[in-house]
Amino acid sequence: MKALYQACENGYEKLQIFRLLGLDAKNSVIQICINETSLIENESICQLDPAKFDTISEYVVLECDWILQETI
Repeated sequence: MKALYQACENGYEKLQIFRLLGLDAKNSVIQICINETSLIENESICQLDPAKFDTISEYVVLECDWILQETI
């Protein structure tokens, strides 16, 4: 799973893999971003293809990278 996470090309994909890993972000803001990104309602409202449009903040992705590196 870690290799799959690192192979992802955009933040949306990384967040989906991060959620599957079941890791807990100690930072409540990051945890909210992880949880809200997965909601179908958010995807429907935006109407953007997450593979083409990286809507995830770089800060969130970097924080997830750090959490993954520290825990696994």
